[in-house]
Amino acid sequence: MTFLASAVARTIGPVLDGIIAGWSALPAEVQATIDRAIRTQGPLIAQAGSGLYAAGEAGKLLDALWPVRQSLPADVRKLLEDGQVEAQSRSSYRSADMGSLSAEQQKQILQRLLVIADFRVYDEPTAVAGELTELVERYRDRLSDAERTQWDILRRVGDADSTLQGAEKLLGAYPQVANLLSKHKVWARKPTMRSGGPTYSRDVPFAAAGGAVAKGGISESIGRGVGAGAAEEVSRFANVHFPNKVLLDQGAVPLIVHVAGHFQPGAQGTADEAHMSLKLSPLTVVVRAEGFEVTGETIGGEAVEGAEAYVRRVQVLKERDCEPLVFFLKPQTAGPRRISVDFEQFGRRLVTLAFGVEIVDDVNAMKQLTHAVASMQSIVSPVLGAEAQPPDIELRITLSEDRKTLAYMLHSPKGSDYNFKQVGSRSLREDPLTFLGPVFERLSTLAKRSAAARTEDETQGAVESLAAEGVQLYNELFSDELKREYNKVLRKKYRGKSLLITSGDPWIPWELVTPQEPGDDGDAPWEQPNDPPLCETFQLSRWVDGRGAPDQVKLATGTWVAPPDNLQAAQVESDYFTELHRREWEVSLSGPLKSLAEVTQALRGGKTHLYHFACHGNFDAASATESKLKLGTQFLTPRDVGALKPFIRQSKPVVFLNACHSGRVGVGLTQLGGWAQTFLDCDASAFIGSLWEVNDALAAQFAKEFYNRLWGLEGFARQDLGQAFHEARMAIKATDPANPTWLAYVLYGDPHGQVLLGDKAPA
Repeated sequence: MTFLASAVARTIGPVLDGIIAGWSALPAEVQATIDRAIRTQGPLIAQAGSGLYAAGEAGKLLDALWPVRQSLPADVRKLLEDGQVEAQSRSSYRSADMGSLSAEQQKQILQRLLVIADFRVYDEPTAVAGELTELVERYRDRLSDAERTQWDILRRVGDADSTLQGAEKLLGAYPQVANLLSKHKVWARKPTMRSGGPTYSRDVPFAAAGGAVAKGGISESIGRGVGAGAAEEVSRFANVHFPNKVLLDQGAVPLIVHVAGHFQPGAQGTADEAHMSLKLSPLTVVVRAEGFEVTGETIGGEAVEGAEAYVRRVQVLKERDCEPLVFFLKPQTAGPRRISVDFEQFGRRLVTLAFGVEIVDDVNAMKQLTHAVASMQSIVSPVLGAEAQPPDIELRITLSEDRKTLAYMLHSPKGSDYNFKQVGSRSLREDPLTFLGPVFERLSTLAKRSAAARTEDETQGAVESLAAEGVQLYNELFSDELKREYNKVLRKKYRGKSLLITSGDPWIPWELVTPQEPGDDGDAPWEQPNDPPLCETFQLSRWVDGRGAPDQVKLATGTWVAPPDNLQAAQVESDYFTELHRREWEVSLSGPLKSLAEVTQALRGGKTHLYHFACHGNFDAASATESKLKLGTQFLTPRDVGALKPFIRQSKPVVFLNACHSGRVGVGLTQLGGWAQTFLDCDASAFIGSLWEVNDALAAQFAKEFYNRLWGLEGFARQDLGQAFHEARMAIKATDPANPTWLAYVLYGDPHGQVLLGDKAPA
C-alpha cells in the first residue's frame, strides 16, 4: 500500500494527534515501530523543506505506520485506511495527485513528531562532546558509581555521535546535561561543500529546534537573561515631609515628596533608609491617606490618565533631581491615622513609605508639632527594568492606624481596567486574631485526617465546611465595591492570572476567601453558587508594605533543615533534597541541618540562598515573636532570626518553612511579628509558609511539586515563582481536595519572579 501525497496534508496531523493521545495504551512493540519510523523519516521531512518533497517524506512515514494499524486507536486506523490506495507506480502519478506541505504545516508535523520521539541530531558532534565532557567531569562526584563507570566507557568507545547518544540515555535526567544537549540539537544536518571537503552546518528551519520537551508537548524554557533590557540606574533619595499632627479644621495640608540626589535636612528617616536606585524612566507616586481627602490641587509632575489626584508621575533624569510633588491632604475625621506613599516603576511597586499621623480637633494639642516619623526599608529596584513582568492585578489593602478598618485599592499594571482605583473599605467587628483563632483550629483539625481515615460522607462534609469558611470570610472582609468589581471584571477577565495582594495586614487567610457568584434576582444567599477560593481562581501571592519584591532571585547554594525527631514525611523531604543535590548541578545543596547551632551558623554565614525547614512549629498568639521551630531539644524563634539580620540580608534567601503555623503573623510589641515578617525584614527574596497545621504527607508532596517546577525536573519546564507555587497547590488539591492543606500555604514574593540557578543572577 502507498499513501498518496495529495492526502498527506489533511491526514498526518490528526494521525499523529491520535497516536500522542493514545500512546500510553500502545503495546511496547508498536511503540518501538513508531519510534524507529520517526527517527528515520523525521530528519528527512525536516531536510526536505516545505513543498512536494516534504509531503512525499511525510507520506512515507504514514506508509510505515500501515503494518501496525490494527494496534492503533480506532480513529487513527480509519484515517490511515481512508487515505490509502492500491500501490501505483510513481510514473503513473498525475500532478493533481502530488500534494504539498506549507512551511507552517511542516513545522506542526515536526513538533508533533518530537513529542513522540526526539529524532533531532547534534549540529557539531565533536565540539558538543568536548563541552559535555568538561561539564560531566566538573560534577563527577555527583554521579553514582554505576554512572561513573558507564560514562568512562562511553568516553573511550565510539565516535562523538555515539558518545552523545549514549550520554543522553545515561545522564539525560540531569538538567544541565539535558539543557546542554538540547541546545545543540537541530532537526537535520545538511552537507555543505567547502575547501578541504564536505562539512556539516546547522539547519534550524523553525524556532522549536532548540526547545525543551516538557509534559504535554513542546515547551519553551525560561530564557530571560540577567539584566535583559535593563536601563541605566541612578542613586536617589526619597524625601518626604509631613507634620506628625494636623488640626481638623485647618484646611488642606501639604504633603511634599521630592526624589532627589541628596538627602534633605528635616526629611523623614536617615539617608541610608531613604536611599534607592532608580532607572532613568518615569516614576509613579501613589498617596494613600486614611482620614484625609486628597484634593485635586496637586502641584508638580503630571497626572496619570484614568487615575485620581492621589497619583502623579515624575521623570527620573540623570543630570538633575525629579520635579517636587505637593499633594494637598484635607483632614476629614479626628484620631490616629495612617499615610502611605508608594513608589513604582514599570508597573511594579518598588517601595511603600508608611507613617502614622494624628488629626486633632483641639488647638492646644498642636503645641508639640513635629515632622511625622516614617518607617522606611531598603528598596529593591527591578533588575530587568521595563522587561520585568508586573502582576496582572494587584489588590492593595491598607490597615487603619487603629487596626479596625481595611481599605482596598485595585491596580492593573498591564491593562486599563484599574488605575489605583479605591474600592471601598470594611470595618472589622473584632480583633482579627480573636476572630480567626477558631477558624484556624477547625482547619487544623480537618488537616490531620487523611483521605483514608474519612468516610465518603465525612469527605463531602469537609469539602462543604471549607467552602463555608471561605464564603464567611468573603462576606466579612470584602467591601461592597470590591464585590462588585470582582463579579463584574476580576472573576472572568483575570481568572488564571496573577494576583498580588500587598497589605499591612499579614494574618487574614486571603487564599481561603471564597466569593459567591451573583445569583438571579430573588435568590437567597445560600442558593447562590460559589466561585473557587481566590488561590485557585488566581495565581495568588502576597507582599508586605515596605520594599518591593525582587523580580529575580538567585539560587546558587541552599540547605535543608530536618531534625532527627521529625515525622516520616519530613524524612521524605530530606531524601528528596539529597537526590536533588545529586541531580541539580547548578545549585550546591547541603544538609540536613539538625541542631540550633548548625542553623544559626548557616544563617550567620550569609551565603545561603535557600533555606528549607521540614520540622515542627508552634504559633504563640500571645506573642508571635516567640513562635518556635523545634530543632532537636532546642528551639529557633523569630527573635533569634531578627538578631541575625545583617548576615541574612547578604544572600537575600528564599525561605520555605514547611512547618505547621509557620505563615501566621501576630502583633508584636513594636512591630508585626512572626516568621514571614521577620524573614522579609531580613531582606528575604521570598517566603513560603502555612497558616495552619498541615497534613504531613501532603506537605512533603507540596514541597516536591513546587521544587520540581522551580528547577525544571520530572519533565516540567522551569517556571516562575508564582506559577510553580500555584501548580504545586493544585497538585495536592487533586490528591485530597477535602483536606485544607492545599489552602494553607502562602507565598510572599513576586508572582512573576524568576528563580535563576547557579551563577545566572548577580550576587
